[in-house]
Amino acid sequence: MANGNAPATRNHDRRRKVRRRQARDFQRAAPASTRYSRFRSVAYHRRQLLTMVVKNTQAVAKATAPRLPPLHKLRVRKPDQAGANPCIGVMSSVLGCWASSGYTAQGCAALEQQLRACMDAPKAAQSKKSSINYHLSRLYPQIIGPHKRN
Repeated sequence: MANGNAPATRNHDRRRKVRRRQARDFQRAAPASTRYSRFRSVAYHRRQLLTMVVKNTQAVAKATAPRLPPLHKLRVRKPDQAGANPCIGVMSSVLGCWASSGYTAQGCAALEQQLRACMDAPKAAQSKKSSINYHLSRLYPQIIGPHKRN
């Protein structure tokens, strides 16, 4: 039994099973310990994997909150621009009627009267001046967050 080709004993098999179980449990455990020299590479790779996961989640978190470019002021150009003319809908109906009826005045008279009434109606009073730029200038420092001053 002294030579290297001797059959393994029962205790030897038990020890081998115990070592395999310990290795399996060690790989499942977190955080990985480097107590045993044969498992140091497993612990190292496990740690690398965990740091990659943490870095990727930080990258995703950064990607979801894009930073604004450095602007002197945040403004909306022409905030008080007039809206669309309210008579455009009636005008498109008249043009469609003319196109379908061959540009004869008999079939589209009612639509033409609606268009004339809409165009002759007084314009709406000037709307109140928009305060969007005031609020943007007031809240811009909170939007961009802390930054270095030059």
